[in-house]
Amino acid sequence: MSEAVEFEHEWEESAPGAMNETMRTRLTTHNQLRVLYEHVHRMRVVPLDFRSFGELVGYATGPFLPLLTLTQKLDSPPIRWLINHLSGN
Repeated sequence: MSEAVEFEHEWEESAPGAMNETMRTRLTTHNQLRVLYEHVHRMRVVPLDFRSFGELVGYATGPFLPLLTLTQKLDSPPIRWLINHLSGN
């Protein structure tokens, strides 16, 4: 904050339209810090949203779905329909 106040004081005292190299460098540095702060401010504490969590669960459980056919009866209508639908029959 003190940097910003000091820069503003220099800016107000300078001639209109005149900006020396030091002021340019400080303004560039200020803009870089502002962009960094905004990026950090948008970050989430927990990096998973509902969609990402759903994808994670789907990718983790998907390979095990064929094992359900070994333990469940395949004669029930919903399971039979799903198998026929997925196999293209």
